[in-house]
Amino acid sequence: IDAAELDDKLLKLIKNEARIMPHFHFSLQSLDDMILKRMKRRHNVEQIKKLFNLIRSISDRVTFGADFICGFPTETDEMFLNTCKLVEELEISHLHVFPYSAKAGTPAAKMPQVQLEKRRKRAKILREIGNKNYQNLLRKQINKKHKVLIETTDGFGKTENNIKVKIANAKKGEVIEVIPNYIESDYLTRN
Repeated sequence: IDAAELDDKLLKLIKNEARIMPHFHFSLQSLDDMILKRMKRRHNVEQIKKLFNLIRSISDRVTFGADFICGFPTETDEMFLNTCKLVEELEISHLHVFPYSAKAGTPAAKMPQVQLEKRRKRAKILREIGNKNYQNLLRKQINKKHKVLIETTDGFGKTENNIKVKIANAKKGEVIEVIPNYIESDYLTRN
């Protein structure tokens, strides 16, 4: 979802429509205002913070994912740290992180480039923050009831808020209510 596209009609649906699952994945790209401006994004950091807080006030089980580009031209260490800090603060738990890669003929390709090794290092750091946020989210879900759609023949599925779960002896395609009681690697399960 492009954060700039959310309107009152969609927010009303989030609040009132049971078929809307409480997980939202946004194309944020950065959480630094100058980089967002240089990317010509239609949102700024304050709008994202307000939007996340608003959705959380509507849905207490909501989780967030986002796409990020690390090392966009002119991105300084401070700008990158702004993104890191807000990913932690906003508890974004499902990250898709990519080092910037120049596309010939684009305005960004003509801007001063961040060294490739630095882009890769930043992407690794941001992925680690996302993994930490996801582990924190998993801990908060222990001993809470979840509906899980089983997606594989070996019992893996996802909760309504996009948390990975494994249930022994579950059949692909089933929706099961479960209260997971421990974490195994990057998913919830039960004894």
